[in-house]
Amino acid sequence: PSNYHFKLFYAPKFRRWVNTFIPDKFDLNQPDEPRLVIPLLDRFGNLIGIQGRGFSKTGIRYITIIVDESKPKIYGLDHTDTAKYTYLFEGPIDSMFIPNSLAMCGADCIFAIKSLNLQKDNFVFVYDNEPRNKQIVDRIEKMIDNGYRVCLWPQHIEHKDVNDMVMAGMKPADI
Repeated sequence: PSNYHFKLFYAPKFRRWVNTFIPDKFDLNQPDEPRLVIPLLDRFGNLIGIQGRGFSKTGIRYITIIVDESKPKIYGLDHTDTAKYTYLFEGPIDSMFIPNSLAMCGADCIFAIKSLNLQKDNFVFVYDNEPRNKQIVDRIEKMIDNGYRVCLWPQHIEHKDVNDMVMAGMKPADI
């Protein structure tokens, strides 16, 4: 959404750019590519890491680089009030469309939630709409088994995620 454009950046040579602040993170003999850079900031605006989203339909879509391992790998901490009802999405772009939302940027989201002291009844996990994906089903079951709220998309929703829903013409308020 346009109200987030000022928080996003573009790196025409992502690997080379990352190596400017984390020397030798990437082998520069490997092919480089442009990526959208999504900063992960803590509640005080300090950099936790970045996520580089590729533009290509092939290859790795997201590369997450963490610069502060002591912080949870979550996008949106700098602009979300976790004392209010909060949505926790898989990806940062999805979270940008829904008010008061965060995004998971790592597999161990239970650790991240516990480190933020979020109350179970004050947030809901919103996974992508991939009902046949075994990994997603396993994650959803794990969250439910641990007493967390999870969004289960209705069958009439055919789109993979909130970004795709908005691109198809749905209004964020209706989602």
